Amino acid sequence: MSEALREAAAQLQQAGVASPLVDARLLMAHVLDAEPTQLFLLGDDPAPSEVWPLVRRRVAREPLQHITGRAWFYGLPMLAEPGAFIPRPETELLVDWAVRMIRETGARRVLDLCTGPGTIALAVSSQFPDAQLSITAVDIDATALDLAGRNQAHLQDQGLVPGGVCFVQADLSDSGSIDALGFSEDYDVVLCNPPYVPEGPGAYEESVEPEVLADPHHAVFSGTDGMELMPHIVAAARAAVKPGGVVAIEHDDSTGPATLALLEDGFEAREQHYDLTERPRFVSARKI
Repeated sequence: MSEALREAAAQLQQAGVASPLVDARLLMAHVLDAEPTQLFLLGDDPAPSEVWPLVRRRVAREPLQHITGRAWFYGLPMLAEPGAFIPRPETELLVDWAVRMIRETGARRVLDLCTGPGTIALAVSSQFPDAQLSITAVDIDATALDLAGRNQAHLQDQGLVPGGVCFVQADLSDSGSIDALGFSEDYDVVLCNPPYVPEGPGAYEESVEPEVLADPHHAVFSGTDGMELMPHIVAAARAAVKPGGVVAIEHDDSTGPATLALLEDGFEAREQHYDLTERPRFVSARKI
């Protein structure tokens, strides 16, 4: 099996996969229904033939999460499948911030905009199993919300989340749809990982990893500058968050200042947050 792992990793490396050995081990563990750490004990065993079709799919740059049906996020084994956004580890920084804010302020009502498969809402929920935390999560896409509901049931069955997240379908670019949600400044925390990637000639598509293009287009891209949806997100957040409540929004590397500028009206304590590589990752502000 050790030789098979090396061969699989070599094929993945040649295909440009960023983490070839890690992916090879995860594919092997998936086929064996084992944990990756257990592979060390199986080094002399023959590799199952079923792994090679999966390696070929990964060589073709099909996302690993679609092949295994699992996307780990914030320690949670989220379900993953085509038609919904794949959770990214960089968004865990926003969840860290949100969990800290909730604990420091005693917040009880949380709103997750552009929730996709329930990523942020369920991650936050997992950190408060005994708290009376009310979480509402909104998305435009019925397919994503279906997966979000199944994610909640899947994680609740394992005792990883307490359940109770309310998933709602709405188009945040439509002011009438926002009005229909009945936001009335009653949320303590509003979070959002919206589509924010610029598109068009010379834009992000030319450098983005092929796996990103497997996500639904509307869940990734947002106009030529990546900011098409942002004013609507901020408008929804402004309508939903109570005075003294906080908002945090993830954004493209290039649009931190523009996103902060949208929060000038009605907010204070505006702050840019960076990841461990000093890349601007999300902004936050407090409602006046």
